[in-house]
Amino acid sequence: MRKILLTAAVAAILSVVADTGWAACGQLCRQKCDQTYHQGGFLTPQACYDVWSTINAQHGKKAVRFEGKVGMDKKSGKVRIYR
Repeated sequence: MRKILLTAAVAAILSVVADTGWAACGQLCRQKCDQTYHQGGFLTPQACYDVWSTINAQHGKKAVRFEGKVGMDKKSGKVRIYR
């Protein structure tokens, strides 16, 4: 069941990315995640890639406004946008 949900989520992200023409988490995104994932509360760089892929797919070039404001809430384990 978990694998099916993950596959559906990835397919949805790829669909949005294809529609917008904006790379989900390109080279610069990955470099930033590799260097700062722990500061955002992410356990792995991959978790950071996944979150930023979704943000980039939804907001395109305007996603830059969330830099430095996204992290994992340690109690709930959910992604938070800090203002």
